Amino acid sequence: MEIFKYKYDELFNPVLQALHRLGGSGKNSEIEEQVITILGLSDAEVEDIHRGNTSKLSYRSAWARNYLKRLRNVSTCFGHCLKR
Repeated sequence: MEIFKYKYDELFNPVLQALHRLGGSGKNSEIEEQVITILGLSDAEVEDIHRGNTSKLSYRSAWARNYLKRLRNVSTCFGHCLKR
């Protein structure tokens, strides 16, 4: 049974909110702590295991951060290319 129901793309906004609260950057653990607070996650949701000892929160928020980094790189490049 799945307890943590958020998919990686549903974590984009909470991750961005967490980064904003942290001043624009933070360690993965700091970002996850903020996401837990923002979403009001229960202990069971936080501890729901993906595989091995990796939680679904850690796994899916890592994907969310990865996609957001890629999007930032694309938008930065796109903006830079438009200025030429």
